[in-house]
Amino acid sequence: ERKLRQEAMRYIAVTLFAQGFSYSVFAGLVTFIPNIVPQIALVIGALAGAVLSFNGHRIISFAPVKSSLVGE
Repeated sequence: ERKLRQEAMRYIAVTLFAQGFSYSVFAGLVTFIPNIVPQIALVIGALAGAVLSFNGHRIISFAPVKSSLVGE
């Protein structure tokens, strides 16, 4: 069984990483494609962050607990 604190820390770590990734995509787009509409870059960054966040939480934060019992 996972402790609530451990699960909360995994949740916070994934969320912060996804937010940073979202901002990085946005910043990269507006930096390297100067003619891009900022709102389009924002939406692309948000979508990229959402996909990363969903999968990160699915795989890391809320993954099923592995049983330590033999035979399961």
